Amino acid sequence: MRITQLNISQFGCFENKRIELDDGLNLIFGENESGKSTILSFIKFMLYGLTRRSATNFERERAISWSGHRAAGSMTLECGSKLYRIERSFTEGGRSGSEKLAIVCLDDGSTVTTELQPGEYFLGVPREVFEGSACVGQMRSAEINGEKLASSIENMLSAADESVDTAKILKTLDSVRVTYRHKSKSGGSLYEEEQRINQLRLRAEKAREDSLALDGWEQKLERAKSEYETVKKDFEHKDALLSELNKVSVLKRFGALEKTREKRAELDTKLADCEDRLTFGDLRVDRAHTAEIKLSAKAYAEAEKSLIEKRSQRDAGGVQTCDAALVELGNKVELAGGAAFVMKDIDAARQSLKKKKTAATVWAVVTAIFGIGAVGYAAFLAVFGATLSSMLPFYMLAPIALCFVVATAMSIAAASGKKKAGRQLSAIAEEYGATPETLEKRLRDCAAELIKSREIAEKNVKADAELEYAERELSDKKDALADLLHKTAKDATVDVESAAREYRRLEELIAERESMISERDTFDRMISAEEQALSHYDEQDLREQISVNIDEVTPKAIAEAERMRGFLAEKLRILSNKISGIENTVISLRATAEDPLPISDELCELQARHEKNSRFYDALTLAIESIESASSSMRGNVTPAISRQASELLAKLSGGRYDTLRTTGTLGLSLDKEGYSIKSELLSAGTRDVAYLSLRLALFMRIYEGELPPLVLDESLCQLDEKRAERTVALLGSLAGEGIQTLLFTSHKREGEMCERVGAEHRMITLS
Repeated sequence: MRITQLNISQFGCFENKRIELDDGLNLIFGENESGKSTILSFIKFMLYGLTRRSATNFERERAISWSGHRAAGSMTLECGSKLYRIERSFTEGGRSGSEKLAIVCLDDGSTVTTELQPGEYFLGVPREVFEGSACVGQMRSAEINGEKLASSIENMLSAADESVDTAKILKTLDSVRVTYRHKSKSGGSLYEEEQRINQLRLRAEKAREDSLALDGWEQKLERAKSEYETVKKDFEHKDALLSELNKVSVLKRFGALEKTREKRAELDTKLADCEDRLTFGDLRVDRAHTAEIKLSAKAYAEAEKSLIEKRSQRDAGGVQTCDAALVELGNKVELAGGAAFVMKDIDAARQSLKKKKTAATVWAVVTAIFGIGAVGYAAFLAVFGATLSSMLPFYMLAPIALCFVVATAMSIAAASGKKKAGRQLSAIAEEYGATPETLEKRLRDCAAELIKSREIAEKNVKADAELEYAERELSDKKDALADLLHKTAKDATVDVESAAREYRRLEELIAERESMISERDTFDRMISAEEQALSHYDEQDLREQISVNIDEVTPKAIAEAERMRGFLAEKLRILSNKISGIENTVISLRATAEDPLPISDELCELQARHEKNSRFYDALTLAIESIESASSSMRGNVTPAISRQASELLAKLSGGRYDTLRTTGTLGLSLDKEGYSIKSELLSAGTRDVAYLSLRLALFMRIYEGELPPLVLDESLCQLDEKRAERTVALLGSLAGEGIQTLLFTSHKREGEMCERVGAEHRMITLS
């Protein structure tokens, strides 16, 4: 199998991308993130679809277009000398999205019908085998899912003893069995015979049913046609009657038009009278004038309300009173220099009183001292004076007495000064109606009352000014309202109630005028429409055509005739459709009805052949199961032919350094070197790469013994040194020369240079 063309409509980072591929070696070069792995994913998407979403698998998310939320495209391939095109799309939506798939054979334009995936249909292997053999992923060439791959290919590999090719036998038997019945149970000759038997049974049953049904439908057709003719006669009669009634209806419309014209003339008279009542000299009252009245009355009411509020506020402000005595004392204190100045005089008087009290106390003490001294000295002389020989003691009494007299005089003077200072302090406090102790509070009360009196006076002045302005405003609003009212009502009282009455009166007249104008316009439209509608009729001619009494024709009679005619018309339509349907059924039954006898003969013959083929199929299935049971002991062992072929490839890729490759039942491997077996995990990364690449190529060429798919390598040479990489490129070139299409994805230019050096024909595809 060879891929010739990839058309990527929407997939990952690509949109409307087309890639042409050669049959041999294709080098697909591009930098990282240029979409190389996306192209590989697109090929697997075409062959096997998208895997299910899981916590560790994000293939679906990477495949869905970033802009269109879908994955879609087509792939053209050549298989078995025929050209095919696979068309597949996947759109996100719901739990699992929606997918469409079509396989078209381009040679004859037919569509391939199969329940298999395209990869299974063309290559005969499931997805795991394809990915484990034909696809060598990026930096993962040493990772093979051994358990799954070994289990998947076990039935396609030969036995250890190549003389007994059990897989080939099973394949041959299975291919024969598949011709009888596919594994999906929906294909093969047995399946086709069963389908044919079911079809014949259905045909025989249908033939019997159609034969009975045909007679019944033909009878129904005759009855329906007879009923149709009867209803048709009734319909024609009702149609003729309705036509005459409609002419009567038109004549009545002529009469109604004349009455409408008379009403229109009466309305003109009423409208003229209303216009007169709304005209006052040069003034023609409209809604603008009534709006002015309404606004002016509102302004007057607001001014009147404002005046009442101002008067109420002025009256409330005048009720407030002050203590006149305290106000007078407050003014007196201000004239004296203020409370601080008065308190300064009080403090000075208090200081003077304090000094006078101190002096009086001191002189009282001195007077007492000298008095006691004089009395004591006199008593001493009285007792001891006779014994004293000198007169000096008597002379000492005089100064003491003198000092006593002086101290007494000073004490009296100090006491007099104290009383005077006390009277002076009391006089200052009494001047403001208080005692020295209450004077300070008295002064504060006076100041507060004085401020209060001034605030009341200020408020009264302001209230008087506002009241005066409100009175002027009310007068202006009243004059404006009077001007408006007296234009339409000369004797109207200028107040809100009168303005409201005049406003309502004028509004009613305006509404009446507008109503009549609207009614007049309606009459005009009716008259115009009727005149135009009746312009096609001649009233006199219609009267001559009528054979019924016009006065006896009522709208109810016309409506009943229309209803009956409509009912009959609908019944005719239903009967016509019914007859058409019955005729189609009869024609169909006549064209498709079959004779049940030939069908029954063919059914018996086919059932006998199917029974014989079923016995052969059961015997074939038993043989396959027996062979599979006999070969179950070799499950898990990979054929030695694969090991030999892988060893040959390894010798080429390693330059002869390793020439033997051994595998286990799960496709694990080891290499022989100088008589020793070395496990793969002990080898260098480059050696593991060439070893596993050799095993993959051997599996690839062994598994696909018929059509070989393209060999896809995604950056699989990045860990190889120059020599091993060059040998690998040479090997890929030789495989391409043998007809194996190879796709080598790389982000390095060295692979292209190596192809040139080893002479490997290739096609370079550069991704931008």
